Amino acid sequence: MNKDLWISKVIAGKEVLTSLIARYHPVNTQSHKDSDIMDAYITAPNAERACEEIRKEIRSTTLDCPQIQFHLAIEKQDWDTTQLLFGDTWIGIPESNSCWSIPGFSLMVDLMDDPIETEEYNQN
Repeated sequence: MNKDLWISKVIAGKEVLTSLIARYHPVNTQSHKDSDIMDAYITAPNAERACEEIRKEIRSTTLDCPQIQFHLAIEKQDWDTTQLLFGDTWIGIPESNSCWSIPGFSLMVDLMDDPIETEEYNQN
């Protein structure tokens, strides 16, 4: 995706993406068992167990509030941090077929699946 389109999607979706990060970034939830997500919600239990290990690592290495990091990254046009936060948030989302109904999830996946074109990004 070209840089301008990618950035415009991030900015247009800032509120819903912030809410997604606030709810699902591993720093913001210690475990889905502690949240309002029921075990029945998980449709890929083996993947969920693997993700939980990665979530622990993310929690141990993330020092600042992810929502604040996201807002600062947008202000500074730090798209590497933005993409890192999207990846960490994706790991925090329960392994479930119904994840596509989570507000902002499909936008985040679209942004991750079609990132800023590398050459254009590195030139600016």
